[in-house]
This record gives sequence, structure tokens and C-alpha cells, in this order.
Amino acid sequence: MISSSLELLQKESPSSPVLCLIPEDSLIRQVIRRELILRTFPDCDTDSIQINFEEKSGGDIQIFDLRRFLFESSLFGSKRLVWIEQAEKIEDLSSKTISSILEGNPSIPRALIVLELKEKSGEELSKTIPAFRMGWPKIAAQKDQEFQSWVLELGKRRGLQITQPAAAILQHHFDGHLGLVDQWLEKVDAPLKDSNNNNKRPVITPEFLLRSEDRIEDPLQTVFHLFTGWEEQDRRILLDWKRFAGKSGSPLGILSLWHRQWRLYTIGRLLLSEPDGTQTLAQMEKLSPYRARKVMETAGKLNEKILKKGYELLTETDFLMKSGANADISMDRLMLGLWALSPKGQKPTNQYGVRKVR
Repeated sequence: MISSSLELLQKESPSSPVLCLIPEDSLIRQVIRRELILRTFPDCDTDSIQINFEEKSGGDIQIFDLRRFLFESSLFGSKRLVWIEQAEKIEDLSSKTISSILEGNPSIPRALIVLELKEKSGEELSKTIPAFRMGWPKIAAQKDQEFQSWVLELGKRRGLQITQPAAAILQHHFDGHLGLVDQWLEKVDAPLKDSNNNNKRPVITPEFLLRSEDRIEDPLQTVFHLFTGWEEQDRRILLDWKRFAGKSGSPLGILSLWHRQWRLYTIGRLLLSEPDGTQTLAQMEKLSPYRARKVMETAGKLNEKILKKGYELLTETDFLMKSGANADISMDRLMLGLWALSPKGQKPTNQYGVRKVR
């Protein structure tokens, strides 16, 4: 099984003298490489490391060379690190041959060998030796979780404490580019290093991000947040619609989603007087109970005039875009118009059980 390279960082030392690494993300590779060098040569100066750290290509290596690297004494120092790129090119490299090398020699290994190779070869070798992915899981939710863990790890290595919510914001703000997050952390860390006062190092929270020189806000993460943001007059809806349009392929996709949502508000308002209106809405429109309740709550804050104005805005925007008008301008105009119709921006009313604010 191929594990996350974060696990390799969290272990005091590799559990095997031969490791498999799957190179994917360049920054993660850089961090892992540096960490393995420091662990192999904790007390050596730069010149000694250069002598005992050997970089090779799999096309130039024979399988019997691995045995030699592992058990031959180094000319300088007691330890060596052999990093082999494109190790899948080593002829006869397999789980069986690695196992025979490790188990067939009574000597203590004098080296750490890193086999950097493709995932398919790594899957095979992981039956015998530890294998780690210097990149991301294929499942989106797992990738998000691991990315944020990497943000925390990069912060820790700079002596910066980052909260989980702040890590999530940095992930979305930098669109999942770990290198950009690291550059931002370096920028934050630079003046703190100059001050030489570790007691004043800040905790990086969402509030810290908002106060930073380049203000960083939590972007709306899903289309559901787009609608709840509208209900609360969250100004991010004026900025983030383009990101969602990019995912759906066209601003017309976002327009269609808004039309669907506006239709739900209209039906919800018609069902407000019914005792089981929320359940009816959920069954009619195939909504989850939670979403149906949210629609009904908002529908109770909207009157006929607002709903009519919303339909006019949606119809006009659809006509403009299909007539060749600038899509960005048309959508910006729509979002501003909908912003003005947000229930948070309306005068308080006692209608439909909404509490009147004095």
C-alpha cells in the first residue's frame, strides 16, 4: 500500500533501508528530500554530505548494485544516502528481488536507498518495502484533508502555528497550489525572523488572514454557500460567482442554478400556510430536509414584489447573454440586483412569523 509522505515525516526514522517514493508535487519532494538528508547526516558538514549523498538514474543501475550500495562500507563516514531517480528502469526490479537482497545478507545496512519511481511500480514494491506518495490522493475529500495537513506541517517547520480553519482558507485562496501557500508563509515569516523575538510569533487564524497585508478571505466553497451567502448579504457572492461559472463551464450554468433556487423560494412561499409545507417541498423538489427547511425560512422573508423583481432580473440576464452581450457585465449586474433583494437588506416585517426588529 502506498502511504502519504506525511507519515514518513512523522516517523523518527525510515523503517526500512530501502524506500519507494512516488514523485508528484515538486514542493513535497523538496521537503521530503531535505528531511531524509538531514536524518541520514544529522552531524555532518556540507562537504561530507556532498561526498556521501549519491544521485543516480535507474537506467544506469543493475539490480546487484542495490546490494553493493546497501552493505559496502562508505569511504567517508559511516552512512550514505543513494537517491535513484526513474528507478522503474532498473532491470528485474521487483518485490521478490528486493526481498532477497534485504533478507539474504546478514550484514547491517550501511546506506539508505531511495527508489523514486512511477506509481504502478511503487504499488508492486509496496508489498515488501514502505512506499510513499509525494503528492495527493485521488479522492477529493482526502486530498483536501491532506493538503490542509501539509499547510500545518509547512507552518510548523517555520515555527508558525496555523489553525485548521486558516489552513482551509489558504487552500481555497491559493486554489490548491501548495507552493504558493509556502511562498506566502515565507513572506509572513521573514519579518518575524528579523525581529528575533519568538514570543511575538502570531497564531495564524482566519482573523489574522483578514488583517494581513494582502487580505485573504474565505471564498465561498460550494454553490450552496453561494445561496446562503446571498441570504446573509455576504459580499463574497459578488466576487466568487466566476469561480463557480468556471466549474460549470459557462455563466449560463450559474444563471440556471439561480433560476432553480428562485423557483424553490416561490414554491416555498406558496406552501408557507400549510402545516406540512416543508415536507411537501422536499418531496416535490427532491430536497434534503435541511435544504427544504432553509428554503422555507428564506421564502418566509420574501414578498411577491421581491420574487417578481428577481424573475425579471433572471429573464433579462438570460436574454442579454443569449443575445451576445458581455457575459461578465451581465452577470455582475445580475449579482448586484440580487444583492439588493437579499432578505437581510429588507425592512423587518411580522409577516410569516419573522421577528420584527425595533
